[in-house]
Amino acid sequence: MSLSAPFVEMWDQFRDVIDIETSRFDTTWRSRRRVLNTKILIAFIFELVLSKGRMGYGSILNLLWKNVARSGTDYLPAKPVSSSSICEARQKLSEEIFVNIQRKVIANWEQQYDRKFLWQEHRVFAVDSSKLNVPRDLINEGYEVECDKAHYPIGLLSCLYRAGCSLPYAWNFSADKCERRACLDLLKHLRKGDIVILDRGYYSFCLLAECKSRGIIPVFRLSSTHLKNQRKGQKSNDFIVTVKPDRKVIAAVKKGELSIAIDPIDVRVVNYMINGTEISLGTCLLDEKYLAQEIAELYWARWGEEELYKVSKDVIEVDEFHSKSELGVKQELWAHFVILTFARIAAIQSEIELNSDNQPSPSKKKLFSQYVRDKQHQFENMSPS
Repeated sequence: MSLSAPFVEMWDQFRDVIDIETSRFDTTWRSRRRVLNTKILIAFIFELVLSKGRMGYGSILNLLWKNVARSGTDYLPAKPVSSSSICEARQKLSEEIFVNIQRKVIANWEQQYDRKFLWQEHRVFAVDSSKLNVPRDLINEGYEVECDKAHYPIGLLSCLYRAGCSLPYAWNFSADKCERRACLDLLKHLRKGDIVILDRGYYSFCLLAECKSRGIIPVFRLSSTHLKNQRKGQKSNDFIVTVKPDRKVIAAVKKGELSIAIDPIDVRVVNYMINGTEISLGTCLLDEKYLAQEIAELYWARWGEEELYKVSKDVIEVDEFHSKSELGVKQELWAHFVILTFARIAAIQSEIELNSDNQPSPSKKKLFSQYVRDKQHQFENMSPS
């Protein structure tokens, strides 16, 4: 199987993005022409992330020079720079370089593949969070240990993924361990009409109201206590309830501590059983054209994101940081997501090519729909907990 011409062209565009962005960032921190530039720095940080914390700077620099020499490119000087030089240069490089590269790479990918991963003309996303151990030096930056027996402080990493293809779109990392506040920050990366799938820990009136104000459609997995009074006595498995803010939310809005609308919001509740597990979803997909069974299936698109987090922590070992500063930790995390993006784009292309080779044209299904069904079947085949 050979890669299609449009895909090869897209990878050429990715290289152009890196060249353009690194050249632009050079002007923000290089006061004069030096051996080290932004392109060398991000290549070093990529190598650093992939080394899994088991190699020192000197070894990584030597490895980088060898790998680049094998590739036939010539953007590195003849000999590796010193470890002290690379350390000093990292302190001047904003982690936003990786965000800029990521956004432009995603924009290029969307031009070619976006429509293959739509659900009833909606883009679908999921948010997941994970606590990471960070170097003890970050205690001075406000990161806290969770208990007296803990040695390392904790930071919260949250990521917004494109569901159905597991592409990271945006992320944040901070000492604030509140998943809901992290999620609120990620909503700014979504567009009107986008769907976001959120697990049990995320439901709140504040998130519900913020989604409504932005025109974003949430799908919350509800716990047994969420909307308990509104759901009580309902005999149907598909019904609409009206949700109002509680007194604490109203008081916070009046005091200026929250800036959200406190108008009542209609929420559709869909209940169903799967593999002996009862699942309740709360969503603003109120239109009857969205069938309850389709909403139930939609939730399984989130499963791929949990699997991707396992890859992040178990394979790339994202929490084995080389740097001892908050800036350095963020550089490594941000670089990690760019690497993950490149890997997922290559995997998506392979899946598309295989699907094209193995499926006759009349029976082809949208990739998103097939992805959702595959995840649901995985769950159904698991042993009941």
